[in-house]
Amino acid sequence: MTDAASPGPATEPRILFIARSCVITGMMAQFIERSDAYFCRDNERQHPPVGIKLFTPLMAWRLRRALRENKYGLVITCANSDPVWRADRNWLSNVYKLIRKLLRQSSSLGTYLVPWMLAKSRVPLAVFDWEDNTIIARKNWGLLKRATCYFKTQTPRNPYKAFLFQDKRNDCIFNIVRQPKYIDWATKLRPYSLGVTVPANWSDLQAVEKKTDIFFAGAIHYSWARIEGLRQLEELRNEGYQVDLYPTGEGRPNLSQEEFLQRCAQAWLVWSPEGAGWDCMRHYWAPLMGSVPLMNHPDTRRHQPLIDGIHGLYYGVEGDDIKRVIKLALNDKTKLREMARTGEAFVRRHHTHRALLDYMIAETMGAT
Repeated sequence: MTDAASPGPATEPRILFIARSCVITGMMAQFIERSDAYFCRDNERQHPPVGIKLFTPLMAWRLRRALRENKYGLVITCANSDPVWRADRNWLSNVYKLIRKLLRQSSSLGTYLVPWMLAKSRVPLAVFDWEDNTIIARKNWGLLKRATCYFKTQTPRNPYKAFLFQDKRNDCIFNIVRQPKYIDWATKLRPYSLGVTVPANWSDLQAVEKKTDIFFAGAIHYSWARIEGLRQLEELRNEGYQVDLYPTGEGRPNLSQEEFLQRCAQAWLVWSPEGAGWDCMRHYWAPLMGSVPLMNHPDTRRHQPLIDGIHGLYYGVEGDDIKRVIKLALNDKTKLREMARTGEAFVRRHHTHRALLDYMIAETMGAT
């Protein structure tokens, strides 16, 4: 089985995609497959992915003209990476940095040039922001101002909080809501998920017997929820539960994707705590592999969220609630199997990278 369950929009516009380096390879592959794609590299060591052209300033002129001539029906761009102008540096330092980028790394300016390329054009713009924090950094305000919709994987529940501390007056939510531009910008925000691409050998990976009660693999040190949760999972193991833990870091390599997915499939529950941000591919891998994700309660507004007790399980980070939820869940294996089946269908419908791109296109075109 593949991602083909999502048919895509009936009449898909011709898409121009301005990309930069991204860890979500499945999402990038979908963008590249369905658009005219240009890659903005941050340094000489980065190479454009297969099927994508290297962005140059000369191309910016050509694309600006093509947009004015309505040769594209939609522009999608990644959010900016390194800020061109930093408020915490002096004027001379910023000018030097900008000149250096123009002379040596002009391709990196591509995402910054998108609003200029779209000037005097009514072509809708979708921005894809996968940053792990809930703030929209000031470096992306130019894109947000021009955007039709701004898709963010870590969208705050109160969208006005996305602008906190990015301006001298934005140290308070009440100051933000007094400024009309933030009211307008907040309406452009759309939740998104990191999603997954179903591997070609999915059925082979999933066809295993259950061996463990709960599985987790990943880095620990930067997340308080993970540090505290790991300690409690180790306590459960000492109580006799089958707990499969593979914390990475300090020179310990990550599991290969194949081994990670197989160990997901072998577990009744997959612990999926927040890391640098709340949303995580682990949330969606677990149902695909016939397991149930165990997540701490979110602090974000989500796209098509997994529902507690139907597609996944949630726990509070306070006290030992994680242990309570795990013990209660493992008492009913029949229900866990049903949740995994329901969760798999839900992920295939809403959280494959193909389905997510369909949502981005439909939402943006519907907002024009």
